[in-house]
Amino acid sequence: MITSEQKARRAKGIFASDAAYIMTGKGVEIALQKLGEIEAPDLDDVPSVMLGNVLEAPVLDAYEREVGHSIIRSPDTILHPQFSWFGCHLDGLNEAQNRVVEAKAYSAFNRGSWGDPYTDQVPVERMWQCMAQMAITGATQADIPVCFVNEAALVQFLTKGTVPIDIYVIPRNEELISYMLDECGKVWASVEAGQLPAPVNVGDAELIYRKASKGKVVEANDQMLELYNALGGMRTSLKLAEDNKAVIESQLKALMADAEELRFGGKVLATWKNNKDGETFDKDAFKTTHPDIYQQFTKPKAGARPFLFKQ
Repeated sequence: MITSEQKARRAKGIFASDAAYIMTGKGVEIALQKLGEIEAPDLDDVPSVMLGNVLEAPVLDAYEREVGHSIIRSPDTILHPQFSWFGCHLDGLNEAQNRVVEAKAYSAFNRGSWGDPYTDQVPVERMWQCMAQMAITGATQADIPVCFVNEAALVQFLTKGTVPIDIYVIPRNEELISYMLDECGKVWASVEAGQLPAPVNVGDAELIYRKASKGKVVEANDQMLELYNALGGMRTSLKLAEDNKAVIESQLKALMADAEELRFGGKVLATWKNNKDGETFDKDAFKTTHPDIYQQFTKPKAGARPFLFKQ
């Protein structure tokens, strides 16, 4: 778990977790965060992050028992020896074996995203994060001890204070590190120049051009007209498909009647169940009854920029 000072330091460079985003096509988003154009997501109240924070220490305890010696936990900010803009905050450093340690805890439902223990079959974001950590520290391997939390793991933690772990290993790869440093360097160069990297991902245009210039009109050129016509054709095809889908779905529901499941040969083909009854918060009634309290908990929100297709 990193400190508030370390969080502030992250705004002044590219860190290992940023590298994972950049290398999976989110360089524009990271650049906008570093430029102060958008806020980095607050993960403190995200259940998976909270779970990881609670179990980080017992996961590292289990890792130390597995390797047979203690490690340095949560060392201070480490910067790349050549690129001062590139840094990391480690969960642990296994100096005896020259390895970085990235402790993780996930719900057992996430187990399918990981391969067999002691392999490098991990989600691609974790691979890039570890590759960045190795680039910065000079480590030859990254170990990822993971606790997949199921009922048995939870009982073990609550009764014994320990957790079961699987360990994954990421060997250092100089070609990947060189490529990553180049890509991350491009993003940081854009940030230092006060510019944004070129869009590479669906959604980048919406991030870059969040605000329209009031009254500005652009005359369509040949490329824009070609895209406009292509989009119009796709929208027509999509509406026809959605209309057909709605008709067929309605017919199938009528045949199912009040049944919760549709099966064939023991296989579940579809379900049509009632969700649990819940409660909703009546914001308008609360605002009318307690206007002063309501005002204390409101904050400005940027208006959306919807794209409206005209025919």
